[in-house]
Amino acid sequence: MPTTQLPLKDIHLPEAIGWWPPAIGWWLLAVLIVLLIVFLYWLYKRLTRKTAIKTAKKNLSIIKENPALDNNQKLRDLSMLVRRVAISVSPRAEVASLTGRQ
Repeated sequence: MPTTQLPLKDIHLPEAIGWWPPAIGWWLLAVLIVLLIVFLYWLYKRLTRKTAIKTAKKNLSIIKENPALDNNQKLRDLSMLVRRVAISVSPRAEVASLTGRQ
């Protein structure tokens, strides 16, 4: 039997896998990271606001129940407390310069 050579070609390796577009898992991870950051920011704001209000309530009861303070001193303390809470709860730029009826 005569040997005949078949016209075979060399083995071709597949092209390297590119980095774009990312797999669905990477998209989900990116969305989850963004959602986690938003949630943590919201939680931080909520906790600091609750803490400021809790502290204000405690300070208000101290001002109300202190028999050593006269009415003028109670009003001064109450004014400081209102300003302190306003700065804690709202952005400083909006409330720091407020005076009088504002």
